[in-house]
Amino acid sequence: MLDEVLKSWGVPVNQTEAEAWEMLQARIKETKVIPLYKRPAFWTAAAAAAAACIIAFVITVFNDSDVRVLASTQQEVVLPDGSVVILDQGAELMYDEAWESRELSLIGEAFFTVQKGTKFTVKTDQGTVSVLGTSFNVYADHANLQVECFTGKVKVTSGENEEILTKGLAVKLRNNALTSPYAHNIDQPAFQSDLLQYTQADLMRVIEDVEVRFGVEVNVTSDISAEEFTGQFEVSDASKTLSLIAKAMGMDLTPGGTGVYTLSKN
Repeated sequence: MLDEVLKSWGVPVNQTEAEAWEMLQARIKETKVIPLYKRPAFWTAAAAAAAACIIAFVITVFNDSDVRVLASTQQEVVLPDGSVVILDQGAELMYDEAWESRELSLIGEAFFTVQKGTKFTVKTDQGTVSVLGTSFNVYADHANLQVECFTGKVKVTSGENEEILTKGLAVKLRNNALTSPYAHNIDQPAFQSDLLQYTQADLMRVIEDVEVRFGVEVNVTSDISAEEFTGQFEVSDASKTLSLIAKAMGMDLTPGGTGVYTLSKN
């Protein structure tokens, strides 16, 4: 049984168990792992018993030199070339540790400040964003994509569509095609500011921002997939913020249990 396990980890089967364990520990020390969450203050016996499984998992996940960051809170990541990414809570970033291609993958929302140099590419499920050196915001999930350019120039590609953005312009995916560039009129991404600012943002994105910001749950009982929100308001509390959104969109807001709200069309 041990021989089969060692074979699957690429460890010569003619080594003793002690030698194999020493080799695995050395490989783990060479593996770069960015902690995703703070480790609990306690270390239970059950967790200790699972240590061998965790070690095997780390080797499997990071053996290809990928670095993965999953932001449990708003988090800043400095890339190998000095470019800076500020991830919103829940966003996920992945890139090759060698960083030769200046290419990464993103799920969620993030603000990028890119050092000048070779092409820098952000890949999402719905398209790619390419720049040489600039600052921009990307909101992306498995169905949506919205890019806002703050400085420099950005190229956004989705399928057969391609748009070039300059400072103050934005583009989004609508009906599986990129819209024409439009002015976003915001100073900084909503997730980084106490002033929530949006221009032609999907209403569902705005609601999700409120959920993350205040730690509440918002149930939407109407189809709002085609609804867009443009406006700004200061962040104070969930109830007041959701009331403003509901009023602007002609919707009804109904408080439920603690931290639970329902939005529906009139």
